[in-house]
Amino acid sequence: MTNWRVKKSKYILKHKYMTIREDICETSDGAIIDPYFVLEFPTWVQVLAFNSDNKILVTRQYRHGVQQVIYGLPTGYTETEDISDEESIRRELLEETGYTSEKFISVGQLQPNPATQNNIVHCFAAFDIKKTEEPADDPSERITTEFVSVEKLLKLISNGEFAHALHVAGVFLALSKLELLKLKSDR
Repeated sequence: MTNWRVKKSKYILKHKYMTIREDICETSDGAIIDPYFVLEFPTWVQVLAFNSDNKILVTRQYRHGVQQVIYGLPTGYTETEDISDEESIRRELLEETGYTSEKFISVGQLQPNPATQNNIVHCFAAFDIKKTEEPADDPSERITTEFVSVEKLLKLISNGEFAHALHVAGVFLALSKLELLKLKSDR
């Protein structure tokens, strides 16, 4: 299996937050795929943030795509002025929630939808977070926060209340890396 060859590309939409590209591709066995649409997004970051009691900060906000208020994690885009992905998530955590931390660790990366998207989401964990200021005022992000235990977060995921796929994947990636998942054996 080999990569497809892009014979031609044209941009349908170019915007800071999303670009749509239309490609004409040729597969390794000579089949032409026309059109093939690719969504180009900036890099994303998200964090599983723990307070000193090992409770996790979760957010609730309106998401217009599904037209619902949903649970999630502090998350956002990497801005061009950010010097690293860690700096991006530090900024996003502070902007969205007013919380900061001295300790962030990378827990891995995810590909949101590699069939049609070209971006990566960098997942972090933060520890001993503290509220240092009020969140930034952004009319497109009216966010409330609460702290939940690992068990409560897993229950929210299990019953479908915390259903943002990338955030769920990030939760499991972080909990696995931090060895906080208790898996039952089939024995």
